Formats: sequence, C-alpha cells, structure tokens
Amino acid sequence: MKMTVEIDEKKLSRLMKLTGIKTKTRALNYALNAAERSARLDRLLSTTLDPKDLENAIDPRYDVRELRARETPGER
Repeated sequence: MKMTVEIDEKKLSRLMKLTGIKTKTRALNYALNAAERSARLDRLLSTTLDPKDLENAIDPRYDVRELRARETPGER
C-alpha cells in the first residue's frame, strides 16, 4: 500500500544504520513489526492468568532433558 507520511528522517537514518537495512521501505516494515511485537508483549504481560489457563500450555510429552541430550554433540 502506498501512502504519504511525514517521518523523522534522522530517526529513520539511525534505524537503517543500526540494523543495516538498506531501503526505507524495509526499515519502516521492520519498525512496524517491532512495534507490533512490543504491543503484543505488553498485552500479554498485562493479562492475568490463573492456573486453569496454563493447564495445556506445555505438551505433556515435552522433556527438556531428552531434547538437550539429542542436541549435545557426541564424542569423536
């Protein structure tokens, strides 16, 4: 979607320099994605959860020790 907006060029340049992003369009998309992630995280952290909400949060077959053992390189 094309639109005309006024953007602080200095901030945009700093963002592009910090991230290594080469185009203004990609930098703006990056900034929008970061803002969306931040807003979702804020909403999640402000939500009160009770134990019932967390009952099915983790697969009962999940075993962190088994996963780590599979990811550990063997002896050579």
